[in-house]
Amino acid sequence: MVRLQAMDRGRLSRRELIGAGAALAGGIAVAPALAGCSDGDSGGAASRGRVVVVGGGLAGLTAGYELGRKGFDVQLVEARDRLGGRVHTVRSFTSDQHGEAGAEAIDTKHREILRLCRRFGLPLENAYSGYGNRRGTVYRRGRNFLPREFATPAVKAEMERFWRAVDRLAEPLDGTDPTANGGARQDRHSVADLLDRLRIGGRARWLLEARIESDYGSPVARLSLLYLTLSERLYWNQPAGGIERWRIKGGNSTLVDELTRRLVTPPMLQAPVTAIRWDGAAVEVDTDDGETLTGDKLVVAAPTAALRQIEFSPALPRREAGFIAAIDLCAVAKTLIQYERRIWRRQGRTGGSTTDLPIGQTWETTDQQDGAPGILIAYTAGRRGEVTATIDDRQRTIQAREDIDVVFPGTRRLAGDSFSVAWRAEPYSGGCWAVFRPGQVSKHWLGLHEPTGPIHWAGEHTERLNGYMNSAVASGMRVAGEIAG
Repeated sequence: MVRLQAMDRGRLSRRELIGAGAALAGGIAVAPALAGCSDGDSGGAASRGRVVVVGGGLAGLTAGYELGRKGFDVQLVEARDRLGGRVHTVRSFTSDQHGEAGAEAIDTKHREILRLCRRFGLPLENAYSGYGNRRGTVYRRGRNFLPREFATPAVKAEMERFWRAVDRLAEPLDGTDPTANGGARQDRHSVADLLDRLRIGGRARWLLEARIESDYGSPVARLSLLYLTLSERLYWNQPAGGIERWRIKGGNSTLVDELTRRLVTPPMLQAPVTAIRWDGAAVEVDTDDGETLTGDKLVVAAPTAALRQIEFSPALPRREAGFIAAIDLCAVAKTLIQYERRIWRRQGRTGGSTTDLPIGQTWETTDQQDGAPGILIAYTAGRRGEVTATIDDRQRTIQAREDIDVVFPGTRRLAGDSFSVAWRAEPYSGGCWAVFRPGQVSKHWLGLHEPTGPIHWAGEHTERLNGYMNSAVASGMRVAGEIAG
């Protein structure tokens, strides 16, 4: 997920870089502090109690790792046949190339995940910096445009007018009580309502809707205005040059591998949880193969779609149950296609595009990888993400190949290996990150932030600033601290 720093509109997100063709030239070396320092692991000699962790994404893995370091006996349970959740590096491509089917970039503000990278000695690479002087593409109504050709000064002025209005609405908001200071009124409206009220149309409206749907994963008509302004407010202190600055070299799943390697007790895979029984002193967790796990504490690090499949006994309190029932994850699909040659570069283009085609947007994810081939990612979100979640992977890949060939002629004959996932259709995720519709911030903000008896809630959806890998990692660290005291 990408959030924009509201008070610095000179800074562009990756998808604005795609549209504006302002991709950074050259590479920036990873600072030594991020390239291999280690602060060491430590563990207690005697167990401080048993903790069951439900969910093997970054949140659950971080919680399990941190609790193990603090001396707890931890058993992690995962429904899938792999760990990592929505972090999934695909390494099946030729020439040792890889791409991210899930979460991709790290901002400089993401201190918790950067801390783990330092601890484990995982080097970082400067994301999206290998494009040189090439330009991105805007494709609309059957025509390719240079970004400066499409986004004229008048169009840019209209877009700035929208973001100034967002700034004014965001400035008085309080992240601990978002309904205060006019927040409740904002939550009654959608982002589309603000666009309508400002009478923004034409190319400016199209670019704004494309950018917001990409960054927030939701159609603007179903996105709470308060959720957008609050998210912008929470991100104001992100340095302009630090948006989507890093990827983990070799793939983000290397962090998953490092966390897994440090778990004392091997995780249980392919073990969907069916029931959780709890009281003030202990928990019991049933899996679908008939096994029952017991613990003093429970960390639940699964998305809401998965939680709806679990029977809690006794039933959860109204706040927690309401959040689980109401808050959905946004529909985002990613289709990775490897091409024999990076033909788009010969055309003077980055491989990045913002389009009105079913694929939505594209970018090259192998900008820092060697070899003649290259991988383009088709990123489909919002309304188009909801549609593409209804078709299978093969159909989605065919559609992506055809659309990419329209934008970058000659690519279809060079297409090779591919991988596609629609996270909305993935049963144990149900989407990419939590998103709030009008009225939902007021009712459900941080509904899974505080412990419920022995149950501690983790996952990106439990954090104030949600939607990032760092949100998941931070939540895992938070619950480990809650349990350890």
